[in-house]
Amino acid sequence: MLDFLTMMPHGDEVLDPKDDVTKELSELMKKIGESSNGIKEFIVVSPHNIRIMDHNSIIFAEHISNGRDLLNDKILAMKIYERTKAENVPVVGVNFGALEGEGSKIPLDWGTSIPLEFFKVVEKIVLISPAREISRGKLVIFGKIIAEIADNYMNRIGIIISADQAHAHDKNGPYGFSEFAKIYDNYVINAFKNNRVDEILNIGDDVIENAKPDSFWQNLILIGILDVKKFVVEEIKYACPTYFGMLASKFRKV
Repeated sequence: MLDFLTMMPHGDEVLDPKDDVTKELSELMKKIGESSNGIKEFIVVSPHNIRIMDHNSIIFAEHISNGRDLLNDKILAMKIYERTKAENVPVVGVNFGALEGEGSKIPLDWGTSIPLEFFKVVEKIVLISPAREISRGKLVIFGKIIAEIADNYMNRIGIIISADQAHAHDKNGPYGFSEFAKIYDNYVINAFKNNRVDEILNIGDDVIENAKPDSFWQNLILIGILDVKKFVVEEIKYACPTYFGMLASKFRKV
């Protein structure tokens, strides 16, 4: 059953916040982790694991680790993979080394590990990375598939949408400065505040290209999830301590 949903940033600033606004963001992330109510299995949608041109990736390695060793729920991963293939949404299953056992292992990326720092008990995960080259509509469908499979699964499942916002807030940052960064982040903030996440679907390509977010594609998946399972935004926090924006959203199931 799909019992929990959140969006969380993955900038390491949230692990050791230096300013009051980022501290508030980090406190909300702690609150989100505590509100997971004993859920021990999570689907994590991260932009920073295996990235494949034109295809979403679903990890099938038995172990996902980088200091913290997590087991992959390969049964749930396969259900999502098979349904996605059947719906003609581009997807690839990814493994490394052996088919199973200790030799079947993929690194835990920072888009996954940082949000998971706020959850005390995590026994299994399914790790998914979206492809930016896939159409908006196909990514929404992918989100619907993920939600439907999770909601009909035997275990209680939480979904973590891992995403940072625009990366062009600072001229001295690696992506430079663009006025579109603030435009993009304000649009996303208002969409979450108003419980109209679906409006993010309307952001123009020119804004995305110049703002340089890594959240847009995960947001399309989130829109699909919310089409299937009713959650409402209960609280959000936003901070931009460096060159990129970070937003956390606490959802409530209704």
